[in-house]
Amino acid sequence: MARRRRRRAPRPQRANDIRNILNEGVALQVELLSAAVQVWSTMFNSLAAYSKVSSQELLKFTETGDANAALDSVIKAGRIKLNQLTELPQEIGKGFGARVRARAKG
Repeated sequence: MARRRRRRAPRPQRANDIRNILNEGVALQVELLSAAVQVWSTMFNSLAAYSKVSSQELLKFTETGDANAALDSVIKAGRIKLNQLTELPQEIGKGFGARVRARAKG
């Protein structure tokens, strides 16, 4: 039996295909790095804000003696920060593919 030969893309097209794949790979790496920076930055800022609220509430508690109000404030602040962090992946994911393709085209 004779072997079938596959049609190959012309050499200039193949070179373009390789260049496009490399560009998209680099663009993906840049966007993933950007997403990682956004995650760590948001986590750091959220934890810093939560620590600040917690410290302020503990100071108020020592002055007023109202532990329930202080704990309610700390719980509320914690819930707000956790909700923000939970929504972060969706925010990052919006338009991620489009950003990669746009960056790859240069």
